[in-house]
Amino acid sequence: MEHKFGKSLASALKRRDQDEIQTLLADTFSGEIPVGERVDDATNWWQESAQTVADESTAADRNVADQEALADYLVAQLDGFADIESTRLRVLSIQPAAADRWKLRLLITARGAATVGGPISYESTHDVVCRFTNDEEIESGRIVVRWRVLQTATRQAPAKFMEEVTEQVGLNDLRLEDNWQPGYQVRQYRFQMAADDFNRDGFPDLAVCCIEGRQDLLLSDGGNSFHNATLEVGLPPIHSGHNTYLATWLDFDNDGFSDLLLGNRLFHNMAGRRFEDITSTSGLNFDENVMGCVVADYDTDGLLDLYVLY
Repeated sequence: MEHKFGKSLASALKRRDQDEIQTLLADTFSGEIPVGERVDDATNWWQESAQTVADESTAADRNVADQEALADYLVAQLDGFADIESTRLRVLSIQPAAADRWKLRLLITARGAATVGGPISYESTHDVVCRFTNDEEIESGRIVVRWRVLQTATRQAPAKFMEEVTEQVGLNDLRLEDNWQPGYQVRQYRFQMAADDFNRDGFPDLAVCCIEGRQDLLLSDGGNSFHNATLEVGLPPIHSGHNTYLATWLDFDNDGFSDLLLGNRLFHNMAGRRFEDITSTSGLNFDENVMGCVVADYDTDGLLDLYVLY
């Protein structure tokens, strides 16, 4: 439903194409759309306009809608959008209703730029009855026989609170292994990332290690982007002999520069210029692969201690 019917409906909504929406509705279609005033709510940052129809609502709370009326209603919900960046349909639940009929709870969302400026999002839930017996019928369209709008909400703000910049800052190609692996339950994470200002230029840098032994130092270029400086600062790009689960920053000698613990190796930060492996003289000796650690001054002597997790 999501990959066939859902994508077709989401695409039609993004293009505000009422005719295309109607091609998904059966000839015997009947629908219900809410009437009445929307409820507005606002804070110092964002505002919401919502409309809800309770299960026990009466006929006075909704209008009967044919194919054209429902398509017009759905498209009208996006009137506040100057630009629709994305639309999506999710199936929240599905259960059989008859021999060839299915009752679905749908979630429809959209996001983009508002006509008055700033970001805007739309979210709505719907009870829908569809008639089909196979995937081909879903793909051909005209499967929706009933549609009842339950809730809609439009939210907008004067500016984005957060914006994804992964690609712009050069972090979109980090060869990280996903924790999810097919066929078995994963009981451990497969990579770890830690942030600190390695060279004290005022911008946090990233240390990354992966289960197969790869390790990287991603140096911030003035807070605008990152570049891989692993070899540049004297770190081995591959941790030989052990899987690497741990990446932790700690200033163990209180010189003002954060040192780096990668797996079972401790690297001394040489004044923000490079690292030196001092594991053999540090007294650190892990019997197993370390999964994580907590850094704190346990005995308040002014020196950082480690609580190690296996």
